[in-house]
Amino acid sequence: MIGFDNWFTLENVFGHEFCFSNAEIINAVANGLRGELVLEVQVSDLVKTPPKKWEKWDLVYIKICFFGVKEISMFANHDHIHIKEFLVKKKEKDFQYELEVLCGENYINCNYAIARIQNIKPLVWDDNFHYYVVPE
Repeated sequence: MIGFDNWFTLENVFGHEFCFSNAEIINAVANGLRGELVLEVQVSDLVKTPPKKWEKWDLVYIKICFFGVKEISMFANHDHIHIKEFLVKKKEKDFQYELEVLCGENYINCNYAIARIQNIKPLVWDDNFHYYVVPE
């Protein structure tokens, strides 16, 4: 995907058709003074090529950092925000991309310079916490 300097990391795990469709946004942090946006998502897509150190997983956690962020707008009013469309368009200027994350009535829009996949971790259900955790 354009606008990411290491998109291949996701393609290696999920395949070339991966696009965040139906992923759940579990955290979104915008830091306007630093020009950063961080999205944390849980993905239930089929893992085609798991990393060797992964033994089991129910979901996959992905942390994405967007740098050089300008003109950001967000609206979120639900606990569970599922991505319907995750669109990135190249703008006319060099190193300028437009992100549009559509989640029904919720959305995230911004212009940014570059994005990076920071973490990809397996998640398993923990009956004690009633939540997904990174396995030990």
